[in-house]
Order: sequence, then C-alpha cells, then structure tokens
Amino acid sequence: MLRPWDLNFAISRESPQPIHQQLSAKLIQAIHSGAFGAGVPLPGTRELSQRLGINRKTVIRVYEELTAHGWLYTEGKRGTFVSHQPPVAKTTDVLSTLHLDHLHLLALQQENAIQTHETGSWMDLSYPHGDHRIFNFEALIRATRHAIITTKRMGHETLHQPFGLQALRHALAQMLNFEQGLTIAPQQLCIVPTAHTSLDVVAKAIFKKGDYLLLEELHEVKTSSVFQYHTIHIQTVKHHAQGIDLGDLEKLCINYPVRAIYVSPNCQQPTTTRMTAENRTQLIKLAKRYGFYIIEDNTRAQFSYERTAPASLASLAQQQVIHIGSLAHLMNASYKAAYMSVPQQLLTSFEQVIDSLGDSSNLINELTLTELLLSGEVKKQLKRAQKLYQERRDYCCKHIQQELGDYVSFEKPSAGFAIWLQTKQIIAPEKLEAQLHQQQIKLNAETAYYQNQAGQTSFAIHFAHLNFDELKLAVKRIKLAFSTLKTPALYAAYG
Repeated sequence: MLRPWDLNFAISRESPQPIHQQLSAKLIQAIHSGAFGAGVPLPGTRELSQRLGINRKTVIRVYEELTAHGWLYTEGKRGTFVSHQPPVAKTTDVLSTLHLDHLHLLALQQENAIQTHETGSWMDLSYPHGDHRIFNFEALIRATRHAIITTKRMGHETLHQPFGLQALRHALAQMLNFEQGLTIAPQQLCIVPTAHTSLDVVAKAIFKKGDYLLLEELHEVKTSSVFQYHTIHIQTVKHHAQGIDLGDLEKLCINYPVRAIYVSPNCQQPTTTRMTAENRTQLIKLAKRYGFYIIEDNTRAQFSYERTAPASLASLAQQQVIHIGSLAHLMNASYKAAYMSVPQQLLTSFEQVIDSLGDSSNLINELTLTELLLSGEVKKQLKRAQKLYQERRDYCCKHIQQELGDYVSFEKPSAGFAIWLQTKQIIAPEKLEAQLHQQQIKLNAETAYYQNQAGQTSFAIHFAHLNFDELKLAVKRIKLAFSTLKTPALYAAYG
C-alpha cells in the first residue's frame, strides 16, 4: 500500500516538551483528526528519524508506546499501520498526559500539588498482568475467525478432549521445550482456563485427608485460600533471597506428612527474588528423600530479563514437579490460556479430576491459541513484549532510585512484573497505606504493607501495564506520600 500522505510537521528542539512526547502527540492528533486513516502505513523508523532529524531509537519508542495504547499495530516485516479501532474515547486523556510539560512535572513534587493533579484519576499498581494493548489484535481476530469456522467442521467426538486440544498441547510442548529448556511430552500437558483453576485441580488430584501443603512464610493469600477451601492442612516454611530455608523445610518434613510444597522459583511472590541453582538442587533432593511433590508456579516469570537463568525445577526432576504456566501475560488477562505439566504417574488422577469439572474447555480459545503458536505470532509477541517490559522495569527502577532513594531500598527484579520495596525507616503500615490512598495509589492489600521484625514495611508495585509517563507519575505520587510521613508521630516505634 502506498502512503497517500507526507509528514509535514516538525520537531522543536526549543520546546520544554521531550521530543518523543512531541512526536507522539502529533501522530495521535493526525489519527484523531482523520488525516491518517485506518490501515494507513507509517514510514519506517529509519526513514522517519532521518526526515525529522531525530534519533531512530526515539521513533522506535514512540511506535511501541502508541502500539501499546492501541493507536498503531504492526504486521511482521510489512511495517507499522494506523489501527482500525483507535482508542478515540481516550484521546483527550492521552494527549493531556503527553503534554505534561517540565514545569508541571516539577510542580508535582510540591506538597500543594497533592490535591490539584488529576484528583479523579487512580493509579492501580496492583495489576499483576502485562499490557494487553501491545498484542497484535489483528492477528488475534484473524485466528479467532479461523477457529470459529473450524469448530463448524469438527465432529462431536473431537470436541471433548479432557486435557485440552491435542494440537494445542503439541504446540505448547514445542514452545516450552525450545523457549524454556524443558523436556515435556505433549501428553503430560493439561490445558486449563486459569492458573487459579490449576491449583484447584492439584488440590483435588494429589491431596488426601491428613496431608500437608507447605507454603513460603511470605506468600499470596489467594494461593493459600485455594487449598484452605479444600480443608488441606498448611504449614509455612522460612525463605530468604537464595530460596527455601532447607533446614526449616527438613524439620517440617520430619514432623508432618508433607504431600507438596508450592514455590515460584523464578520470581517469588511477592518478593520477586529468584531461587539459586544450588537451592533448587537441594530442594529436589529433599523432595525425593521425603516423597513430596513440588508445585512450580511459573505464571509470573514468563518474562526473564537476565541472559542466563537457573534451570526450571520441572527440567531437573519431571517426576517430582507439577509445572504451572500461563500465556495470559502475553495476550490478555481475560484470555484463558493456562497449562500444567503433570508427572506421568499422576496423569490418571488429574484426568479424573478434570473430567469431574465438566466441560471446562473452550474450543474456540484453544484453536485460536494453537494457530497463534504455530504461526509464530506468540513468539513474535514474546520477543516484542520482552523488550518493552524490560525497558519499563529499568525505567521504573531508575525513577524509584532517583525519587525514592531516601525512603526505600529494593533489588531490581530478574523476572516478572513487580518491584518489591522496603522502607528504610520504621513506618506503621496503616499510616503508609493511608498516605498512598490519599495520593490515589492502589496496591494489593493482600501482600502490601508487610512489616518485618525490624519495623520496616515492604510492598510490591507492578509496572508492566504502565507506560513511561504513567510510571513516572506513579513514582512521584509515592514520593508525595512519603514526604507527608516525615513527622515523628507517623514513624511509630516498632513493638
């Protein structure tokens, strides 16, 4: 398709507004006004950077951000195009965000800006998923249309497959074996709607009356609630930055009939720490010695930001590990795309449980996901999202260090979508919560405001679903919350 237009706007280097914001605003205004119609191809990043006399990386960043917001979409090597359904309803909000000038941002640091800046706008830092706006929705729509047509041609005998569509399990096994270094056979995979459903199936399939489940001392409440619903006994095991406290684990195995331990080795929830290779090896040895299973939750670690990472537990001991994963972070939080890798000896019991759940499969979803995997669209999305989320992680960490360095300490996460912050001072959690609430910052109340024995409060903030401007604003709001806690009365002595 030939471009029916030439870019006739210029970038001002005299403006206090950053270049990338100028370019974003001009492109959005052109789309909103109808000057750039739906499906119109944009110039390549190299061509546009040369035409405007700006850095190509700036153009790439702008294209990626506008794609994330739904203004643009990409089609492989064909290029970048104007979306057929731009977010018109949010045009004013986006433009106002893009036009925040330097003086306005400086004003946010003043206490009198607490009540004046976007008082009606809450920022959700508890959203645990990625940014669904960056997915190629044209590819998703195309694959869904093909899936609907295919279901009409399929016989009734092929509609019910307890473990999920066979073609999808083959495609998933290929992805896991190549991308994550696993050696999983398709028949070991079980397709389930959500990771929450996975835990429910595990609870029914492997636990008997009197069995115990081990959870790390600091864990998500919704995880324990699944097993508590099935009246499974729970004990907590100590953990640290290297992983499980193996000495404490062995004591629990001696004193209780432990059936399984639940861990997130690649991105512990909620602290985001990664279990070391040595800790993984020793954990597996204890699992074999005392005969318990390891439930390895990998749903939050689809995105790893380090070049090298320890091998997954499932790749080290298939017969001891139940591996849980999800593709929802790649696509959409509402898209049902979770899976489990089940040890061979447990397949029968898992199939019985899934059969008892009734027809929980969604054939159209499974056919859609199969096409996206086999066509390479998921791989492209993974590569694109990996780069974007790593940039957002680094950007967020940089601003936390700059703006909140006097208030909190943290470690840059090696995987996942959250950063775990710990206050440097003794702060009563309820006081911090109240101030963040006043700044219209929403956190996950189940894992936020954890207070250790020293009186320091910790909380997680999620970054993947926010763009650079949103992240910068969120950090400034958190700083404003901390700035109001300087009075001694709010720094309560611990204990």
